Amino acid sequence: MLTIPVFICTGFLDSGKTTLVKETLMEQEWIEEGRTLLIMCEEGDEEYSDQFLKEKNMVMVQVEEFEELTPNFFKDCMRKYSPVQIVIEYNGMWSLEKLLSLKYPRSWELQGVYSTVN
Repeated sequence: MLTIPVFICTGFLDSGKTTLVKETLMEQEWIEEGRTLLIMCEEGDEEYSDQFLKEKNMVMVQVEEFEELTPNFFKDCMRKYSPVQIVIEYNGMWSLEKLLSLKYPRSWELQGVYSTVN
């Protein structure tokens, strides 16, 4: 079975999560070629431009409430976007323990949790 790497970036609002994704994570040589699904769990001051998303072959899905993160949501994302990797920019006010205990598709494999501190 093909595994899909999942990277979680967490931290409080304005701590640099988006900058971490844009300037560090997406620049790593181990990032797979192909579509990256970016699950955004909060909006900060720094944003992803349409140009950046296009250049990096990323599709962004906005999540407003933790309760939206369900097995069906993840399955729908897989079906709609067929990502080769997933980045979750996670709301630092939500429980990381709850995120880690969710039921994900079997092919998803957690590769790292990155925390930013301002």
